[in-house]
Amino acid sequence: MPAVSLSSLSLSSSLLACFGLAGSFVLSLYLADGGRSRDHPLTVKRRITAVTMVTIASPLLLYVLAGYPPLPTLLQLLGIKTEGLLRSVTIPFILIPLLYAGPILQTLTSEGLVNPLADERPDIILRNYVVAPLAEEVVFRGCMVPLLLPHLQSSWTIIIGPLFFGLAHIHHLIGRYLHEGEPLLLGIINALFQTTYTSLFGMFSSYLFIRTGHLVTPVLSHSLCNVLGLPNFIGLRQHKYRYLVSVAYVAGLAGFIYFLPKLTNPVYYN
Repeated sequence: MPAVSLSSLSLSSSLLACFGLAGSFVLSLYLADGGRSRDHPLTVKRRITAVTMVTIASPLLLYVLAGYPPLPTLLQLLGIKTEGLLRSVTIPFILIPLLYAGPILQTLTSEGLVNPLADERPDIILRNYVVAPLAEEVVFRGCMVPLLLPHLQSSWTIIIGPLFFGLAHIHHLIGRYLHEGEPLLLGIINALFQTTYTSLFGMFSSYLFIRTGHLVTPVLSHSLCNVLGLPNFIGLRQHKYRYLVSVAYVAGLAGFIYFLPKLTNPVYYN
């Protein structure tokens, strides 16, 4: 991470700022939906606009809390820099395919080479794979990590920071229950699963940001994971080549764990 920080703030002030950022992010979504489902074209358009405004406002809050630093200092805090940029852009295209080696092989051996975005509306593609990854990483990594890191060890920042990210996704329960008619109990189970999954992904994303100091690395990783989606573990049981695919799952995860600390060594980025 950059040498500059927000160490003059107290831990309680930093946590309060994180709550404010997460709350503003979620509130912007509901102020924009007008009671419609999240995939209604008008909702998508309004949410993109609302989240874009929060994404712009969040670094401005960081700018104020940091004591109005020069622009290069603010950009450095946000993880926007040129040192090690090429390597930081390359990392997601190595790590994420390793992590998804099993699901990728599972799809190739059952459906062939398919375009996962083929049946998506253009506005959904823009929301899910461009706006959401960029906005969430700016707010939850670029702005929150510099707030927490001066007060917590890197390991605790990686654990605690993503909890804001995970909790911010509980709001999907409201949308599915009110707008899509999903049973409440099923919605709670899905919300808990999504909160756990997003918190774990947030830990990975925070790790990338802290180790490399680059925002582009978690943004691209986030977008790639959104494109690939969740692994189909249930479908694996009936898969024709389930043993081969299972080996790919394990080997891919092992490769991911092995290369993650090596490829994100901070000496490559400073």
